[in-house]
Amino acid sequence: MIYTMSVSGLYVADEVDGHLNVVTGVVWTLIGTDGTYTATKTGTDNIGPAHLDNFVPFGDLTEELVLTWIPNYGTALSPFFTRYMQYQAEIWVDILQQKGANIELAPFLPWEL
Repeated sequence: MIYTMSVSGLYVADEVDGHLNVVTGVVWTLIGTDGTYTATKTGTDNIGPAHLDNFVPFGDLTEELVLTWIPNYGTALSPFFTRYMQYQAEIWVDILQQKGANIELAPFLPWEL
């Protein structure tokens, strides 16, 4: 399974602390594919003012830079990383269902027999 994350939108404030067109939120898309089937999840993360310390004008932003602003994206102990892993699992289940797998909640736990 291959997962890729991209930025699909930005929330922008017209002015913050003397800076114009300041990004305040990132809309992202996570895509998973097994080469044949594809599934996606989207989400939005508000970002704090930390990126103002090294302000980059709106017109000079790159997707790679903006992805680093998602709170703790890629950090194993961060809340986003936990959600990211959950989204990967949901994409995997979606692809299994596209392949025809019937996924249901088990009616009992094996150790309760």
